[in-house]
Amino acid sequence: MLKSRKMKVALMGIVAILLILLFPIPDSEASMDDGGTRGYTALTYQMVRWNRIMPSEEVYDKWAIYWFPDHHKSIEELWRMEMEKY
Repeated sequence: MLKSRKMKVALMGIVAILLILLFPIPDSEASMDDGGTRGYTALTYQMVRWNRIMPSEEVYDKWAIYWFPDHHKSIEELWRMEMEKY
């Protein structure tokens, strides 16, 4: 009985830690007036929904995930990285 209770507590602790590390929170600084780009930040990554109007009048609409260490970069730095791939 005691062993199974310890296992349950340990499992709940692991789940709580994973939620804290992996659950994204909307980033107010990552909201742009460029067509709707929005950023979400967790402790281990940053997720960005790109929605930008390009010079050719087409819309760049894509989801991207930036893992450590890139997840601490600003939206403008991430945009420059994204355009290098484009």
